[in-house]
Amino acid sequence: MDASTGDSYSDAAAGSCPGPEAHDEECDPGSCPVDGGWTPWQAWGECSVACTRGKEGEGYRRRHRACANPFPVGGGRKCEGDAEERQAGCPGLKPCPSEIED
Repeated sequence: MDASTGDSYSDAAAGSCPGPEAHDEECDPGSCPVDGGWTPWQAWGECSVACTRGKEGEGYRRRHRACANPFPVGGGRKCEGDAEERQAGCPGLKPCPSEIED
């Protein structure tokens, strides 16, 4: 019964449903789904080559992130996207020393 109007919540003429308006129930947080989230990207790793032989875009470097911020639990969704990023070419490579002739 609505105390302010005196109307019954189960009054079919008013178009409302029978029963209480709300229902509260304890929830075990471990059983609630939690979607996964990405950690920040790690720093770029070292280049796959030590020097350049004069070709553009030589070598590559990688960085990683993890789906652990938070981990997906209780049926939550896994993170979308890639856990590894790869970049072609390495900035700041120095030219390789010339081979020494005998």
